[in-house]
Amino acid sequence: MKLIWKTLLLVAALSIIVAACAPAAAPTSAPAAPEAKPLQGKTSITIGYVPPQTILVWNIAEQYMKKAAEQGKAYGFDIKIITQAPVVDTEFSDQGRIIDDFINRKVDVLVIGPIDIPPLIGPIQRANQAGIPVIVLNMLSGFPADQVDVLSYVGMSNYEAGKMCGSWAANKLGGEGKVALIQGIVGSIYEVERTSGFVNGLMGTNIEVVAKGPGDWARDKSRSVAEDFLTAHPDVNLIFGESAEMGLGALAAVDGAGLKGKIVVQTQDGTTESIESVFKGGLDADLWHGFPTWGYRSVELAIKALNGMFVPPTVDIGLRIIDKDSIGLFYPEPAEEVLGPIDWAGLVANLQAK
Repeated sequence: MKLIWKTLLLVAALSIIVAACAPAAAPTSAPAAPEAKPLQGKTSITIGYVPPQTILVWNIAEQYMKKAAEQGKAYGFDIKIITQAPVVDTEFSDQGRIIDDFINRKVDVLVIGPIDIPPLIGPIQRANQAGIPVIVLNMLSGFPADQVDVLSYVGMSNYEAGKMCGSWAANKLGGEGKVALIQGIVGSIYEVERTSGFVNGLMGTNIEVVAKGPGDWARDKSRSVAEDFLTAHPDVNLIFGESAEMGLGALAAVDGAGLKGKIVVQTQDGTTESIESVFKGGLDADLWHGFPTWGYRSVELAIKALNGMFVPPTVDIGLRIIDKDSIGLFYPEPAEEVLGPIDWAGLVANLQAK
């Protein structure tokens, strides 16, 4: 019996020694994630942004360009925005000079908010010759296709914008009354189209346009023009400013005269400030021009253009009246259905497939 126990103890001891000397088992772990495919194509992009001036509406577009560029980092894109504008939006030659400077600096894409069309035909031709794609904001057409090549227009019809505002005014006044119109720079493409559109939007009513005057897109000047309207036409029912700055100037004049709530003040643009004014009961109506969309979608178009993807010749932002009934779509931030999302995943998949 003692022999059996000694034998069992010896076997147990040998088993422990063998186990201790055996190599350790490899630890179990989850399989490594597959390595993401690298992007093939142009991912480092410099955009030269040339607005007509550095005022709020154009700054909003720039902010959303930078927002898109920041989002693009998470998807492997390195996008730089360089902005330069004339000091005032009557310096046609300055805008052309800036475009030429960006051409010499070899930016990858030009995004331009034209002061007007004729002065920029030469500079855009030079961009075409340098092979730099050109995206134009704030219109859906305009430059002669037989002279320049515009990759894409991002914006809306300024005529239809004015007409929609005129139709809103006609409905607001019930087809009766007197209106005064604060114009932009008289004779510019934007002023001509917005003025004619607004007036045509009033057709078929008994509304009379009793006064017009140039506010030159400026708030202070527009306040002065509106004050003159109120003096000359104390029975005016509605004042329309063709841009947010001019509309806010008109609102200041109406408030200053103690007539808030008695005279309708309407504008178009859809800036941060003008939208907030509608929300707070200042301006009666605004019109969405899509400045955030201009900047945001321009980045997407630039990526597509430089990587051989389809770029639509026009991107219509979709005009919308902003008033107490629709303000929720625009304040405090534009809803996604208004802004229009960028399909980052689609861009990545396209470049990974190259």
